[in-house]
Amino acid sequence: MMSPIAAGLIASVDLLCTVTLATPVNVPPVGAVEHLRIDGNSLRWCEGDCFRTRVVRFYEDTISLEHLDVVAGMKTIDTINRRTGQRVFMWTGRPDMERMIAYDCEVKPFSGFPPKKF
Repeated sequence: MMSPIAAGLIASVDLLCTVTLATPVNVPPVGAVEHLRIDGNSLRWCEGDCFRTRVVRFYEDTISLEHLDVVAGMKTIDTINRRTGQRVFMWTGRPDMERMIAYDCEVKPFSGFPPKKF
């Protein structure tokens, strides 16, 4: 089993990830872009407007994004290959709800997380 890399040893980045495949339905559509912010110091990540941050784990070849809003009986797997920039999101556990989305991600400078009011 691989061990995560410690905080502060990974660069903080933004990723612009373009959908290349979505099954079983084309949602989000191919060509749609998702904006991720990944902070290597706090080991947190967010997407879109960064309503909330979640835990991220870094491994030698992979970034693993944690999701907390999982439906009972479902498992979320969301990984980014650090060598190729390919992201794969899978939701598995119930055949009626399973899906897979593939992305190609482009690295951009880290834009930070929105400031907190308190």
